[in-house]
Amino acid sequence: MGCNLCECAIMSSHDFYVGYFVCYGTVRLHNSVSWRFPFGMQAVAGSIFSAGSLFLPHSPRWLKHVGREAEATAAWSRLGFSNAEAEKELEATQRIEEEVNDGEKPWWDIIKQLLDKRVRKRTLLGCFLMASQQVWSIRRCQILLSLISFW
Repeated sequence: MGCNLCECAIMSSHDFYVGYFVCYGTVRLHNSVSWRFPFGMQAVAGSIFSAGSLFLPHSPRWLKHVGREAEATAAWSRLGFSNAEAEKELEATQRIEEEVNDGEKPWWDIIKQLLDKRVRKRTLLGCFLMASQQVWSIRRCQILLSLISFW
């Protein structure tokens, strides 16, 4: 989990640096290229990602959810999961869906769970980070997140 968090923070920071330096490089141009070039770079990147999404396979969990069992099994095998691992993952997903569908809990029960002694620090940290994004802007919050992830 920690490595994934750091990877997201690093990649997100990389995007900001690229965007910053592209805009910095075009700020002194006194024609429409100063805003068209950064916009065009974003349009090209968005088009590449959109075209690439057409080649992504469907999620095995989604295939299972909509009743396409054979395709779900094939997708698990393409991802390198054995049949036992795929079944274990599907059982966990079904267990979570059953817990969610057991019924609506009153909001105060959910608050009690979030403020339970075992998860209180995580809940408060998450609330602090979400509030920080609104107050301080995302840039300062990313710096804080990178410092927290290396603790």
